[in-house]
Amino acid sequence: MSFLRKNSLSFLKEAERNLDEGEYNLAMFHLEQALQLTLKFILY
Repeated sequence: MSFLRKNSLSFLKEAERNLDEGEYNLAMFHLEQALQLTLKFILY
């Protein structure tokens, strides 16, 4: 299940990049994906 954590961190980095570039809608999308994968990683 380590792929969930790895993918979650990738989405989080992408969200941070989106914030820096002012792409707030994409930042929220990537943050939501990161949180969902983190939750799945914790639960499974």
